[in-house]
Amino acid sequence: MTVFACARCGSRLTPNLRRVPAPGYDLIDDPTLLYQYIPRMLPGTFAVDPEPFGPSDIRCAATRGTVILNPGDIRGTKAHTDYLRRSGCCRPSGTYGPNLVCVVCGSEVATEQTDCWTAPAVHLEPAAVMTRSGRTAGSAVDPRKGPGRRRIR
Repeated sequence: MTVFACARCGSRLTPNLRRVPAPGYDLIDDPTLLYQYIPRMLPGTFAVDPEPFGPSDIRCAATRGTVILNPGDIRGTKAHTDYLRRSGCCRPSGTYGPNLVCVVCGSEVATEQTDCWTAPAVHLEPAAVMTRSGRTAGSAVDPRKGPGRRRIR
């Protein structure tokens, strides 16, 4: 089991989560499922997305390796103060970059993507979060990050 925390202040951002393979984007391509609000991830699970995610234009490149969560599994965050980041048709679309910040230190930690035309998900920014391994952790611990903490890859 894995817990994600803010890399800047160490504040907990998720409950214990189980890693599963990254889901494909088939759900989004199926027009009969559009507007059904079917989350990309089951509650209590996460996956590392191998595909680029986020805005991709002249000013910034899309991020690879984001951690995909069920929207109900994010904790310790609040809406970004930049209203454009929270825009969308019905809910945040995530098209303008990270729209969730750490409630403790204000770091941009995630992008909520829950608009009516998207498969609901939260994408954690790999450079902004770290893992705090749970009881069944089998990965190496980075001693510079403190006990049980390591950056995700």
